[in-house]
Amino acid sequence: YEGMDEFPDVPTEVRNSWEAKFEKEGLPILQDALKKLDPDYFDEVDLQNPVRLIRALSVCTVSGQSYSSFRKAKKQERPFESLLIYLDWPRQILYDRINRRVDQMLAEGLEEEVRSLLPYRHYQALQTVGYPEFFAYFDGEITYEEAVERMKMNSRRYAKRQGTWFRKYGEWKTFSGEHPEKVLPRVETRLKELSLFD
Repeated sequence: YEGMDEFPDVPTEVRNSWEAKFEKEGLPILQDALKKLDPDYFDEVDLQNPVRLIRALSVCTVSGQSYSSFRKAKKQERPFESLLIYLDWPRQILYDRINRRVDQMLAEGLEEEVRSLLPYRHYQALQTVGYPEFFAYFDGEITYEEAVERMKMNSRRYAKRQGTWFRKYGEWKTFSGEHPEKVLPRVETRLKELSLFD
């Protein structure tokens, strides 16, 4: 809605190189490298998040510049206007919906899906909620019940972080998740204001 930061394209081999270092030496190698290459971003990034560290380090490697320099540069203007809409739910209702969604995913074969992906468990795309919990179960580190409960708990935590982000950034039009039918009239009104809808 305010435009996008322009970052250089990062070749897969560069990202894979940093991921390999992380797998071999852990977070400290990433943290130390970022502190040297971009101390400004080092001071604000979540140092326990390898995804963000690897992303920043990959950009530094490719560009020869700090990751922060791209974040602070003039943003690319978008040739359109955004209407930001956020559906807000009472916390308990949201958490109940998340728990039911996890149960549905399990009933539809999530465990089998994750098991089939075991050979690729080191891929970054498989570090999202639902996969690490079952990898730990397959490794015998936790029980099935614990894997399910962790998945639900981590999903709820992720939803909470999303809610915090939505409230902090942008001029979101907030609607109750219990009354989504109120969204369309607001969209139509805005389109009429822009003379894009009769």
